[in-house]
Amino acid sequence: MSINRASIPRKASVFKAFEACPPALFPRFFPCEKISYNSDLQKYLSFYIDRILDDPIYCWVSIVPYRGSLYHLDKGADLQHLIDLDENLVYENSDKDRDLCISYFRRFVNNRLLYYFNDPSITVNLLFNNNQNFEKLVLASMGNSRDFGTMLLKCWSEFRTYRTAQLPPGRPYQYISEHMVILSIKNNGEKKISNLNNNPNALKAWNDLEKFCIAKRSSHIAIEENRTNIDAMSRPEFSDLIYHRLLHLRKRHVPAKDTSVENKLSIYALNYSSIYDLHSNEQKIQFIRDYNSVHNRVRRDIYDPTLIIGHIQIQEGEVFPCMSCGGGCYLFSPPFGRKAEIFFSAALMDLDTLAFEMPSALAMAVTFIFRA
Repeated sequence: MSINRASIPRKASVFKAFEACPPALFPRFFPCEKISYNSDLQKYLSFYIDRILDDPIYCWVSIVPYRGSLYHLDKGADLQHLIDLDENLVYENSDKDRDLCISYFRRFVNNRLLYYFNDPSITVNLLFNNNQNFEKLVLASMGNSRDFGTMLLKCWSEFRTYRTAQLPPGRPYQYISEHMVILSIKNNGEKKISNLNNNPNALKAWNDLEKFCIAKRSSHIAIEENRTNIDAMSRPEFSDLIYHRLLHLRKRHVPAKDTSVENKLSIYALNYSSIYDLHSNEQKIQFIRDYNSVHNRVRRDIYDPTLIIGHIQIQEGEVFPCMSCGGGCYLFSPPFGRKAEIFFSAALMDLDTLAFEMPSALAMAVTFIFRA
């Protein structure tokens, strides 16, 4: 997610409406991803902010990758401050980043405890006596504070249930145990996957990613940064996975291991909690925890998102497979009264070369076949 700061001017029509509001009520935060279902709404919002941009009232604009755009707003001019949350708290980037992650979430818990109990002696050490259990929770969060908080709350619920129930013989647990941490991680992963129950195409994309990772025995993949792949990742099938934090961007603009690959790579990772059984129990996937593995292995594992998108398009009737080359013929429905246009995706002819004409099955004059 990217967050950009803009400002709103002291103009009579706007400022009068704000004067009566206490500062806490000023409309400062615009989550563009909430209106991503209609790009026109984002365009109107960015146009409005662009026209009233100035001091003294500031707002923040948040954008989830592939679910929003700034349209009329320019980074560096209209938006002077950029915080890219995808570049922060990436556990596997380096030993320093791992330590920063753990330190951040320790402060996160301690600050919450201090806020509610107002006692500095109550810290995360009262919840965890095992650093490995806490670090496991940090790793499973993928650097996301919301997911970390959700899993920590589940851990506390499990611990409270354990302590209030009839305790088993022997020495009872005094802290959150590894078993409780694993339960919370798996519960978080199941909830994320359940978000796809009513989204069969996104589930197909997820299953395809999972299958690729199992074949490569790696939790991380590389995707070439070209226009075709960017368009594929912008489709709902993949953007929904990013939105539900099932697929995480870990690093951009990484050179490929194979010098024949022309473009830089983006490194993505499947969510730790959603594939927990695959990497911790069944040992089908190794979850990458250090950048050396990314450098030496993942840069070779280049995933092509257009393949599953093409498969989905064929199933949805957007594309009709070509019997001679295996490519797809894209059918676009034109306005009533105009010619239907079918664009051929296989590389058989130049873009502007007319291949042949054929009678329209819909009695709509003539259809033309071009390379897409």
